[in-house]
Amino acid sequence: MAKSEQPLYLTVKEEILRIIKEEKLKPGDSLPTEAELEERFNVSRTTIRTAINELKNEGYVIKQQGSGTFVANNSYEECVAVLQSFAEDALKHGQEVESIVLGLELIIPNQELLQLLEIDEEVLLKLQRVRYIDQEPVNLTTSYLPKIVYEKLDWRHIDFEKSVLYEEMRTAGIDLEFGEEILEVSAADELQASLLKVEKGSPLFNNKRKVYNRTGQLVEYSTTFTRGDKYRGYVKLKKRIN
Repeated sequence: MAKSEQPLYLTVKEEILRIIKEEKLKPGDSLPTEAELEERFNVSRTTIRTAINELKNEGYVIKQQGSGTFVANNSYEECVAVLQSFAEDALKHGQEVESIVLGLELIIPNQELLQLLEIDEEVLLKLQRVRYIDQEPVNLTTSYLPKIVYEKLDWRHIDFEKSVLYEEMRTAGIDLEFGEEILEVSAADELQASLLKVEKGSPLFNNKRKVYNRTGQLVEYSTTFTRGDKYRGYVKLKKRIN
């Protein structure tokens, strides 16, 4: 294992993630034992356990007393402190991402939507997709893009079933500086249940997100309904700095 300036347990953690990705381990598959990892990386048992605990706390693995460590059964983990898209986050974890576009059209927003977005727009671009990870539906996302965005996008010719919206926006010269997100829990209605392959009334996480550019203009408002059994949020906390 190559030397690094970062703490040794973090390097080991990254190596274990690499093992999961390169060996294409699936949820429920077991990791090498602590003794095997200790020998493989030539580090102490304490370092191995610290790395595994980090992975457990971040939702990558689960530990079962007397059985070992296994890849966690979480299709989608979002680091909610980082401004990134569903696809960017999933691809970072080596997962296969697909989308089905349910609708892509210019709409006249109602007053409720305008108040929610805190903007005065005559027309918005509405993009609605079902997002899949490893060929299984995970969430239903609806994005609303104002004029300053959709006029720069060649949206009629973009294949949104394969492309990443935030990458398309950046390529078009639209900066994504900061955002805010509200997370709520709701029950799947009949349409959501049908699209996400769950029973009606199943728990869904509803993320309402606003994204702004450097000048504070809204560039996207989105609502995302994610299956409760396929979502894990992760926020890393640091001590307060006085």
